[in-house]
Amino acid sequence: MNKRLFELSYTLRKEKQRKNTYLVVCFLIAIIIINVVIKLFFMPVRQVSDSMTPNFRENSFIMINLTNKNPQVGDAVLLKPRTELPRKKIVRFASRICSFFTAQQKNLIEDKSFAGTYPSLRRIVGTPGDTIYMNNGVVYVKHSDSNYFLSEFELTKTTYDIQTKELPDGWEQAIGISDSFDKITLKEDEYFVLCDNRYSTLDSRLYGPVKQDDIKGCVFAAYFPFSDFKLY
Repeated sequence: MNKRLFELSYTLRKEKQRKNTYLVVCFLIAIIIINVVIKLFFMPVRQVSDSMTPNFRENSFIMINLTNKNPQVGDAVLLKPRTELPRKKIVRFASRICSFFTAQQKNLIEDKSFAGTYPSLRRIVGTPGDTIYMNNGVVYVKHSDSNYFLSEFELTKTTYDIQTKELPDGWEQAIGISDSFDKITLKEDEYFVLCDNRYSTLDSRLYGPVKQDDIKGCVFAAYFPFSDFKLY
């Protein structure tokens, strides 16, 4: 082979190798940056059920501000999973790898068929020290420094609505769905959370108040479908 052609071919191969290495390094750096941002600052999540209708539709996408973990009445928050399914170490390791390369959007451990095994959106209706009660799906709140009860809508700057269904006459409130409960006072570090769809009861009516450590962050924006775009 011609010596000049051989040198040229070798140079081209080395140049292609450098470009490929550069692209791989850039890809890995981008993945790392995205994961750091998602892990520490802003996290996109998909609302997988109708539990937060009419404000967050099923299969809509929401951005969570992970730096805001001090919610007030009316704030929508992302809660950590209530339970964790037993998994083998190899599955957990594979799940971390999958989460890393999909920017936290795919998780082999989460199982949408088991309620409570994945993060969930809920509405804060009571904060530490508050006394609250519910009547016909609406929560009334008295802060520890107040003498009066006000509805959840009067205590928040966030505009939201709730979805309720009229229960049949004679419905036993202790069975399944309850749209009313008596006064309770929240202890230190206790938050009462509800679904906006008050017909759905996978919330504090079922498992009790949550702790601040259970809150991953507050909703920052709804961004898909684009017609539902809203900043909070």
